[in-house]
Amino acid sequence: MPAAESGLAARELRADGHRLLLVFGGDTAGMAAALSDGPAVLAVPEETESAVTGSAALVRALGRAHVMGAAVDWRVVLAGAGARRIPLPGYAFQRSRYWIEREWTMPLLLSDDPGTREPDRRSPAALLWALPEQERSGHVETMVRECLNRALGNGPDDQVDAEATFRDLGMDSLGAEDLRDQLTTGAGVEIELADVLNYPTVVDLTERVLEKLAARAEEGTLDEIAGTARSGNEVPESGTGPVDPAPENADESDGSLASFYIRAIRTGRINVALRLARAASETRDTFDQDDPRDLAELRQVGAGAGGPTIVGLTPPIFPNLDLPYSYLHAGLDPASDVWSLWSPGFAGEAPLPADRAALLRMLAKPLRRELAGTPLIIAGYSSGGWLAHELATYLERTGVPVTALLLLDSYLPEEEMDQTETRSEFMREQIRRRDLMGMSLDRPDRTVTTSGQIAAMGGYSRIFSGWRPGPLKAPILHLLASEVVAGMPTSSEDHPFPAELAHRVRTLPGDHFTILSQHADLISENLHDWLTEVQPA
Repeated sequence: MPAAESGLAARELRADGHRLLLVFGGDTAGMAAALSDGPAVLAVPEETESAVTGSAALVRALGRAHVMGAAVDWRVVLAGAGARRIPLPGYAFQRSRYWIEREWTMPLLLSDDPGTREPDRRSPAALLWALPEQERSGHVETMVRECLNRALGNGPDDQVDAEATFRDLGMDSLGAEDLRDQLTTGAGVEIELADVLNYPTVVDLTERVLEKLAARAEEGTLDEIAGTARSGNEVPESGTGPVDPAPENADESDGSLASFYIRAIRTGRINVALRLARAASETRDTFDQDDPRDLAELRQVGAGAGGPTIVGLTPPIFPNLDLPYSYLHAGLDPASDVWSLWSPGFAGEAPLPADRAALLRMLAKPLRRELAGTPLIIAGYSSGGWLAHELATYLERTGVPVTALLLLDSYLPEEEMDQTETRSEFMREQIRRRDLMGMSLDRPDRTVTTSGQIAAMGGYSRIFSGWRPGPLKAPILHLLASEVVAGMPTSSEDHPFPAELAHRVRTLPGDHFTILSQHADLISENLHDWLTEVQPA
């Protein structure tokens, strides 16, 4: 393009609001001179000897644009190249190598026109699915092993036991994120942190990746590029209060309540941690049963038709998430409307209930408003069982019929815990899973461990101190996990919900943290069969 025309084109682009121009060959000097007070001009040499060198020039130019503040979608630019984000050392004396060890292949950048797309440039998911089934399984297992070794910082000759849990292999939260990101890129399917947590061995995670590949094949989306999971660094919604994430290394306390609490848990001093949380709750504002505000949040987790409406109470003790009810909804057959009911006090510095009476009246408000006249199954996972049973009792007492109460591995509150290795490991796993799951959800105000949330947990522990459930008119189904955590069987010392109050008690595979994520189909089957028996109509 002649210099005069290139200058004119550049000025028109500036008038349209463009502030950064990538120019492929031509009179870049003339354009830069014409725009000395305007947009930046980046020259891209015409390296056309091969697709590789041409692509390299373009990637270098995009890198320069990125440094200058341009938003570059690197997932699209580097799709199929095996490129991935890597952590950088946080301080000078961190004893880790950050050199890229393997040869990196420059991606072949192709036209957006499907007609010019080379047939062998398919997504990783499509390439894996094209393999014979047995070969595909072996390839995915090898990929999981290699990604795990890199996430653990192992050398190329290190071998991991395919059935050893990632926790036992020494994986921390950063390693779990790294493993998630590597597999998302390598397999071309969206791997969540919850997948790494709930499928915690090479064998289990391989099966999970194969399941996701099959689902993509069924949906016809194998060629779509999978993005990385959310990092959990989103800004909280306005009005939800500040978020002060717990320090990654709680042994080096930053002086916050969260750091002291987590340090006590990690060092096995469970009752010290619980007393600390309860004491902190005494400093919080409270509401009584006459408070006119709406402080409980009712949130629809999933929709369905044909099944009963289920309302799940989020556990007031870690993990305070509604993710378990998402798993429950995914496994239900027939599908049902599933709602989560969030208790007050866990977002920012929201007030805590002064007593159980104030809590129950506040929890009932959104149910009366949103689900009036709807037959309800009240559900409670973990410590959410305390709230579920009390709410069902309150609803029955105030004339609201409850179809049934579904308890999912629920236990009774304890003033003091026996400091056994099982209890210590259980509490450590709660902390670990809460923060990792929070990274993959879009509610950082709810999902990041904060001092305010620990105080809220202490408040609920305090108002439920000494609580024991009584009989209900509605039938109760209690589904128990066979293990507390992986490899540690459940026993009567774990203070489960009283069996004599339940219409039926069943023990299912999995532990406290995987009973829903891995066995929601069995929960659905047991619930359906039981409802047919107790509610034949």
